[in-house]
Amino acid sequence: MTNRYTRFSIGDLCKFINGNGFRPSDWQSSGLPIIRIQNLNGSRSFNYFSGQPKEKWIVNPGDLLFAWAGVKGVSFGPTIWPGPRGVLNQHIFRVVPKEGVEKYWLYLVLQVATRQIEASAHGFKSSLVHMHKKDITNQVVNLPPLPEQRKIAEILSAWDRAIELTEALLAAAHTRKRGLMQILLTGKCRFPEFEGQEWREVRLGKVASVDQHSLGSKTAPDFTFDYISLSNVEPGRIVGPLKQVIFEKAPSRARRIVELGDLLISTVRPNLLGFARVTEEYQNCIASTGFSIVTPKLEADASYLFHYLFSHHMKSQFHSLVVGSNYPAINSSDVLKLKVRLSSVDEQHKIGAVLNGCDEEITALIGKIEILHIQKKALMQRLLTGEWRVKVEDPVV
Repeated sequence: MTNRYTRFSIGDLCKFINGNGFRPSDWQSSGLPIIRIQNLNGSRSFNYFSGQPKEKWIVNPGDLLFAWAGVKGVSFGPTIWPGPRGVLNQHIFRVVPKEGVEKYWLYLVLQVATRQIEASAHGFKSSLVHMHKKDITNQVVNLPPLPEQRKIAEILSAWDRAIELTEALLAAAHTRKRGLMQILLTGKCRFPEFEGQEWREVRLGKVASVDQHSLGSKTAPDFTFDYISLSNVEPGRIVGPLKQVIFEKAPSRARRIVELGDLLISTVRPNLLGFARVTEEYQNCIASTGFSIVTPKLEADASYLFHYLFSHHMKSQFHSLVVGSNYPAINSSDVLKLKVRLSSVDEQHKIGAVLNGCDEEITALIGKIEILHIQKKALMQRLLTGEWRVKVEDPVV
């Protein structure tokens, strides 16, 4: 391809028009919505302006916006405004491409620029950043011919559509699992072979052991292990990387011995649902004493108990235990007293298998979204810099 990219600053390619500093005294119950930072996060809670707006304040659906103050990875940076028509608040630029500049191509360029400035932007907290106008307008980019800009935008928008579709499938999978939990964990829907069998409500301590094994004072000082801290557990899973420590230098909380199939229940702020099960990857680790380690007995299926931890029945019990507390925490005796509704072990096993299948679907979709984002990021790097050139006449696959 003979056409070369031309070097321009971002400020040469577009105009950045700042929003207006609307005050509470300007807010009305009707009129044009005032588009604020939180509205870029998807919020549709608006204040309104009923006065006569200046033309430069007006934002229409499809306009390119750039928040120069906000939260990293959430509101800071560029957005294609989906609507409604409104007026622009301060801390947000409306970006108007100049002639010969494709809007969606410019949006992609601003995404790359955003990542470059986030690390060095003027911030008052690690997740909150703001920048000066020159931080973005002075950045230099490669400008391809307009037809090639459009082709690049077409290619990368195909990845955006794939990400949006997969995210919709993920949301549907989460909804489907919640619905199945509601009917399967309560007995509202039964498998035909178990119809008529009674359910019973028991204390967790009747069907599981809690904190069976811990490291003692006679543990070898050089014993080395991977440590599962409270920060390593999110609702439903253990997340790494885990810190490797030796016993003599380990945190005093690093004591709980976990085995394959055990359940971790965070006893610190349990209403945040920091619960997970120990898979093969983590069976030789040591967990914090901030967890109760639950080991199911023969009367209870491990998968069933794991999913039951996230049921409405269990959530309400955790809430009642910590409500009103200055330091919301429970202890192992509280865990032993938790109430669990059980069917036969065979039905528990079948329910657990169904919900495990839901988790596998969710995990697969999350992995697919991560891959699509990685692919898009790599394509952006190559296409927007000119490392890879595209043929305008080629179809997008």
